Amino acid sequence: MWISQAFFGMDLAQFLKTLGEKSTMRGFVLMIVLSLFTLTNGWSQGINEKVSTALKTGNSKVLVSFFGPTVDMAILEVSNVYSKPQAEQVLKNFFAKHQPTDFSLVHKGASKLGMQYAIGNLTTSKGTFRISYYVRKGDNGEFIKEFRIDAN
Repeated sequence: MWISQAFFGMDLAQFLKTLGEKSTMRGFVLMIVLSLFTLTNGWSQGINEKVSTALKTGNSKVLVSFFGPTVDMAILEVSNVYSKPQAEQVLKNFFAKHQPTDFSLVHKGASKLGMQYAIGNLTTSKGTFRISYYVRKGDNGEFIKEFRIDAN
């Protein structure tokens, strides 16, 4: 007597067929779950990589392309809400005074409110600065809502 007959009341061929169908279904469900996780998590990772590159090169134009229509921005001791063009000019001035040489992402995660955040170190010609930003989900995707540059 086969084990499958003893436990499941079916012969081996039926058992293997059922196991194969269940495995296929499990594989399909697992593939969908992983795909959804990758899609929801992948966009933020894409933003982080592109923001990191923009910071390394001091490219204010690329950096503000990830900002929302307005951004809460604090650079050193100056804090304000800026439009994209204003934010680009402020960042351009900062990068002109502090030429970036490297950026390293130190930590990323999610707040209790569901916003993604990232923290890193920007190395410049005049020292190292701590960068932090929050990414919010909107109708048109994700965008940086808050951006900070602090002395390290």
